[in-house]
Amino acid sequence: MVGLSSISQIWEKLHTYYASQLRAKTKKLKVLLRTPKRNRTINAYILGTKKIVATLAAIGAPISTKEHIEVLLDGLSEEYEAFITLVLTRVDPYTVEKIEALLLSQEERLEKFKITESLRVNLSSASSFLTKTPRNQFFGSFNKSNN
Repeated sequence: MVGLSSISQIWEKLHTYYASQLRAKTKKLKVLLRTPKRNRTINAYILGTKKIVATLAAIGAPISTKEHIEVLLDGLSEEYEAFITLVLTRVDPYTVEKIEALLLSQEERLEKFKITESLRVNLSSASSFLTKTPRNQFFGSFNKSNN
């Protein structure tokens, strides 16, 4: 605080400095808040969002419940599009907690369908192989490799 001669000048300088730091931190957090889910699990995505929302509230820049829900929905990938439409068309608004629970359930269902589809593709490939390969050729090569 070189060059300042009074306490009020020092306080004004400190206030200006910390206010600009706080604005920068708030801006950075709001940008982070808009980061998409990407390859994270829904649980990790929700926890990351909660942490940023809590930090914003702690530094005096809280966001509304509506904004919190918008942030959660905006960061989701296209596989959640039906879920997003369902939430946005509901007349009675959801709470953040309800959206989080529904997202966890939706992720579980999507994973279940991915596993089922993967099994279906594998079975289809195996079935295709077996129907295209003559029986004696398939079993003949199997017996040769086991001898």
